[in-house]
Amino acid sequence: MQRFFFILGVALFGLALAQNRSSETMWLRENVIPLKTIQAEQGLSDLEPVSALVGHARIIGLGEATHGTKEFFQAKHRMLEFLVKKHDFQIFAMEASWASSFVINDYVQGGAGNAKVLLQQYAKTMWPWRTQEVLDLIEWMRRYNQSAAQKIMFTGFDMQEPVPAVDYLTAWLEKTAKDQATRVDELLGCIRFSLGNILNVARYTATGVAGANRCAAQIGTVRQIVQNRRAGFKPTEYRTALQMVRVLEQANLYYKARFVSQDILEAVTIRDQFMAENTAWLEKTSGQKVVAWAHNGHVTFNPEMHFGWKPMGAYLREQYKDAYRVWGFAFFSGSFYAQMLDANDPARTIAAALVGLAANPSVQRVPNPSADGFEAVFRSANIPIFMLDLRRSSEAGGAWLKSKRRLQIIGQNLPPFREPEPDWYSYEAIPPNDFDALIYIDQTSPSTPI
Repeated sequence: MQRFFFILGVALFGLALAQNRSSETMWLRENVIPLKTIQAEQGLSDLEPVSALVGHARIIGLGEATHGTKEFFQAKHRMLEFLVKKHDFQIFAMEASWASSFVINDYVQGGAGNAKVLLQQYAKTMWPWRTQEVLDLIEWMRRYNQSAAQKIMFTGFDMQEPVPAVDYLTAWLEKTAKDQATRVDELLGCIRFSLGNILNVARYTATGVAGANRCAAQIGTVRQIVQNRRAGFKPTEYRTALQMVRVLEQANLYYKARFVSQDILEAVTIRDQFMAENTAWLEKTSGQKVVAWAHNGHVTFNPEMHFGWKPMGAYLREQYKDAYRVWGFAFFSGSFYAQMLDANDPARTIAAALVGLAANPSVQRVPNPSADGFEAVFRSANIPIFMLDLRRSSEAGGAWLKSKRRLQIIGQNLPPFREPEPDWYSYEAIPPNDFDALIYIDQTSPSTPI
């Protein structure tokens, strides 16, 4: 008898789950925006309903559920095309170095060079961006600018590569304050290193807290030198020089936490804070609308999405309110590029975990999402690519989006486990608390390295 009631209970539970899934599926089919393609330059008519999701946004954060998915990058390229052509966005900014981005922007504006070589140099320590998909986007920006009345700009908002900022400031002072250029170069020698050179990182680390504090003071001296030479430069040049100093201040604080104090949590905390600060600087100094490309975990406006730190999107939502919009990404299944942390290769693992490099990312795959996860519901709609306005969760039939279920989110590192724990590739999510909209792509594949 007990067995009978157990089987009956399971059956009733399954029936209730099926009924709920049916109503959720029906609601999705009635409320999503189906997308005909993820490819750019294929027309924009199917994206007309997306305009309601843009509203009066000054900054739109475009996320990604992995750092190595081809279709995410292609879809973001298409969304950039839409936002540029239909909503006058002019600044494209990546989760990559601001100080290093000027050479790419010069190419986008019509300058000389080989885009592939420039991208390989720009993304030397950021393997996710060394892809054909990003290269295609850069080439599209250049072609667009050839006939555009208002040219679009390529830039970044990260602070992790200080060498270009040092070089810029030295060259900047060579113009009208040559007597200070050598001094500035010497003062900034403490932070003239790249993440791509572990020996340079080790020298910085060896100076300890005292050395990091001394470096901060020297950067402060450079700030004063720049301010004293303000009269010799155009306002835009002066603002850029000051921002170069600010990026060096940010980098020193970040490196101090990451390499000297070895406080990884503090490092990732201040990095998101600084990326938000730099994104806001781009919008305010340019007076133009910004498309910000980063991981879902950075662009989210949910201050509690992570364990212990606040993402850049939460800072931007506080500052811009509804003028900061977030479009996250989700997928059901597929493979992608990621760094495998390998216990049998400790040197590579340490480099990946501490320095942030992944010299040899490889194609990875995680188990299909759980049967009661959000992706399973999205798949049930049988629409391979769509956009979902999460603000509609308050409407009749949409309350299920506010239930807590698992949603895939994968960083650049995965553990060397055959079956990793769910927290390595998904989290307990309430999507409307994280994003304004989701772009769902049912089947995905790895990005294309160059």
